[in-house]
Amino acid sequence: NVGLYRDEAVGEGLIHGRAGGYIGGGDRRSILAADATEIVVDGYFISRFPVANREYLTFVNELASGSPQDAAGHVPRTRRGGAEVDRACWPLGDDDLYTLPEEEAADIPWHPDMPVTCISWLDAAAYCAWLSVRTGLTCRLPTEDEWEKAARGVDGRTFPWGRHFEPSYCKMRD
Repeated sequence: NVGLYRDEAVGEGLIHGRAGGYIGGGDRRSILAADATEIVVDGYFISRFPVANREYLTFVNELASGSPQDAAGHVPRTRRGGAEVDRACWPLGDDDLYTLPEEEAADIPWHPDMPVTCISWLDAAAYCAWLSVRTGLTCRLPTEDEWEKAARGVDGRTFPWGRHFEPSYCKMRD
């Protein structure tokens, strides 16, 4: 049984990670890589693309509408300097909703379609819980093994397309 799914059963923007083994670890370019080994995972579904700033902003602003304090706890944050000054990356507008900073004024690019950054694992898990309620699907963060299998393929590639870096094969800012 190969476990093929119709598009309407999978959900928009998701891809199916088939159950089975993959070669994990063994990345010759990484100092801390584990030895290459075959790892078996159950089948799962994973988003085709990372969560974009615009999607995460919708989550934060929906929280802000009901509980400004909860929203403030999930806004992307950055730590700078030796004292580790913690500050919110997104400004709060006069309407008590967050906005993305003007790209020219920000030290981090906050284009609406770029992947969200400067959030914690707990923030990402809260986003998944919110998305689960909103869509009626069970959403969660992938396990480390699911993530590695999705990113590298089943044969231990260094990059999704093979062993050598090719910038034209990926979405890069520069």
